[in-house]
Amino acid sequence: MSRIQQKRHAIGALIIRDCPHIHLCLCQEKRMFTIPLHRTLLLSRLLCFAIGCLLFAPSAFGETYTGSQSPGVWNQTGNWSPATVPGSGDSAIFNTDATFTDFDGQSVGSIQSTSWTLKFDAYETFTMDNLGSDAVMDCYVLQFLDAEIQFADDLDINVSRELFTTNTIITGNGTLHISAGGFGWKVGSNTIVDANTLDVSGTHYIRSSTSLPDLEGVTVNFGSYTQLKADWSTSSFLGLNGAHLVMDSSYQIFVHSSNETIELATWQVGSTLLPPGTYDINSASIGDANFGVIFSNGGSTMSITVASQAMTYIYDGFYLPGVWDAADNWAPVGVPGSGDTIQSSTDVTFTDFDGQAAGIIDMPDWWLTFDALETFTMDNLGNDAVIDSEVLRTYDTELQFTDDLNIYVSREFNSTNTLITGDGTLTVTVGGFGWKGGNNTIIDADILDVSGTHYIRSSISLPDLEGVTVLFGSYTQIKADWPSSSFLGLNGAHLVMDSSYQIFVHSSYETIELASWKVGNTDLPSGTYDVNSAAIGDADFSVIFANAGATMTINVAAENQQPLMFGVNLAGGEFGDARSLNYGYNYIYPNESEFDYYHAKGLDLIRIPFRWERVQPTPGGALRSEELARLDTVIGYAQARGMQVILDMHNYAHYKLADGNSYLIGSTQVTYEHYKDVWNKLADHWKNQSNIYGYGIMNEPHATGGTWPIAAQAAADGIRLVDSTHWIIVGGEGWSGAHSWRNYNENLNVTDPLDMVIYEAHQYFDDNNSGTYNESYDDEGAYPNIGVNRVQPFIDWLAEHNHQGFIGEYGVPDDDSRWNVVLENFLAHLQANGVSGTYWAGGPWWGTYPMSCEPDNGVDAPQMQIIELYTGE
Repeated sequence: MSRIQQKRHAIGALIIRDCPHIHLCLCQEKRMFTIPLHRTLLLSRLLCFAIGCLLFAPSAFGETYTGSQSPGVWNQTGNWSPATVPGSGDSAIFNTDATFTDFDGQSVGSIQSTSWTLKFDAYETFTMDNLGSDAVMDCYVLQFLDAEIQFADDLDINVSRELFTTNTIITGNGTLHISAGGFGWKVGSNTIVDANTLDVSGTHYIRSSTSLPDLEGVTVNFGSYTQLKADWSTSSFLGLNGAHLVMDSSYQIFVHSSNETIELATWQVGSTLLPPGTYDINSASIGDANFGVIFSNGGSTMSITVASQAMTYIYDGFYLPGVWDAADNWAPVGVPGSGDTIQSSTDVTFTDFDGQAAGIIDMPDWWLTFDALETFTMDNLGNDAVIDSEVLRTYDTELQFTDDLNIYVSREFNSTNTLITGDGTLTVTVGGFGWKGGNNTIIDADILDVSGTHYIRSSISLPDLEGVTVLFGSYTQIKADWPSSSFLGLNGAHLVMDSSYQIFVHSSYETIELASWKVGNTDLPSGTYDVNSAAIGDADFSVIFANAGATMTINVAAENQQPLMFGVNLAGGEFGDARSLNYGYNYIYPNESEFDYYHAKGLDLIRIPFRWERVQPTPGGALRSEELARLDTVIGYAQARGMQVILDMHNYAHYKLADGNSYLIGSTQVTYEHYKDVWNKLADHWKNQSNIYGYGIMNEPHATGGTWPIAAQAAADGIRLVDSTHWIIVGGEGWSGAHSWRNYNENLNVTDPLDMVIYEAHQYFDDNNSGTYNESYDDEGAYPNIGVNRVQPFIDWLAEHNHQGFIGEYGVPDDDSRWNVVLENFLAHLQANGVSGTYWAGGPWWGTYPMSCEPDNGVDAPQMQIIELYTGE
């Protein structure tokens, strides 16, 4: 017992001894018992010791780091006094500098290292969790190198000399407070802050030789004490893009050399919330600002753009008929735009609305009419746009939408000389008299969903739906009301209809030419169908002809065919720990010379592996711009040479979280929605990239317990929300083995309204199908047609289900020429069956890997003499 503890114990004992008649009260089931303490000396001594310890003992959870292991290993008990490893709620006290290289999954409530340097240096995760209170890091110097720091509530980082972060993610649900004196917060590359709020008002300098932290979606509080400094000509402030910036009016920005525009979500200077617009911060007259901008080089400029914020406008009909951009028509006075909500307490007809926009039109009890040769845009800033009215009429109008548009009409939707155009899904739900299509209604969207509409009626023709995926439900009836009516607007559409769907034909003798047709669960093959017969697919729908003798046939065009191509995998992007961000050290993407070599060989299909964790460090979070930029560069190399790219998410149906554990897609930690989200965002990023052959949604899923089809459908759905151009490539359960395909994937059937799904298998030719090739050709049991035989179950399955296929990986070692015979027979068999493939593997880091097809000092690998014979041309 220390001298201080002895004194505290003595004080506690005196309190008890000097009051011998105090009674000890014991409560049990609401009954009170009293024991005179002068009769229970032993009990009194025990009690006084306990009270003394509770009142006066130091923190029971205050381990001191002694540094017996160097570099530091957090979970070594010998590093701590007492010899226990601190955890959540505990305080870690340092009496020496410490560098931790092994700290994954560890946690602590507070760190006290006020006179020492503390460094976290590994691709691992550390959690600050103070059990409901603010977690605290109090250091002299604090360095995060290649680390993820998580905090459970709020985290206060107090550094007296310098905070340095590089390749670091700091993530939590609350507020991150950073107070850094001395040299301030020095930001290296790839620093990401994912918190609700970042408060740096107590930090003097935020300095960077590369860029600010990635702060998209974060509220950032800057105070007058802070200076924001870009120290070098390569420095950038673009990490502020998408942030909500709150800064003091006397704030100072120091720019070394910059000519860039920052795009903020919101910006508050002093007490002024600035309206949307672009601001030249060379001028101090912004809001009530008195801040200064210091440019070290003449001619540098910087501007800040503030995004539009959604408002609600009420139309009061001052001008009739309605003029959209008359500010006096609206309360508040102004003109609504993208993201804004429009309401009205009266019927309204707009005759002047060209170039205007809204996010939501909320008029469920009123009639809304657009009547002019003009264009109106529904843009809800990344969310579904909505038109909700009793009656909707669009005459001589182009209605545009930027994402998805949901039209809800309770009585009637009437469209004449109308073009409705957008990149996503148009959902039209109409009750009452339904959707009455007049002359020249054209739909130019990815998907038209009318499954919630009761009647689609026309006295002329259906809307022009060429190239559109049209979803009809059993609730819908399509009706041609007059002898002159026509269904020819469906020509070229991809029709998906419920098996109990009903068609009402007044008088028709026509043939509809569909791009594809799905009835119930059946994808109908190309051919001609007589819809007078109900025996189509698994259909139970009915066709009602008003006049005897009327007929209708539907032709289904030949299905989409993937281009037959062969190529190689260029591996490297999947190397290393999934959460490692040290590019060029732990993982690599192919360089330009790789594309030169394989293009010269005629191998113009390149499969590029990448890790989910690197493009999206947090499931459901923002995509990581640095990783996307690297992949964009690789895609650009291919495009410049006329080569096609498959983007292969190389994750085996699992995702490694910051806690160091890998979780199956569909678990509570990594949900199907997370998986849908990442592919939705990736497809949105690449949807206009013309040289993408397809999206490889998952490499070699395995151990999913039969849930892989659910996950695969989620990814496909996410892609099709934004991308109607690219193929979706679906690997199979069971490591995608072609030889065992039927054991795991008999019921794998991903629904795509565009019918652009390719199923991907892998096949190796060694004894255990693994591609390790640990034995000789003879000991592996190989023979010339072993590849042909092993891939046949997959090829048979494709033919039986009318699916298209792709072999994403196959390869042979370079130590026996007989393997080349196996490879040639295998490739010839794929080509004969119209199945494309990519050899495993090329790439810059293979070294002596036996299956590598990389040249060695300018000399082709032995396998290349076979590989280059099969290009698909």
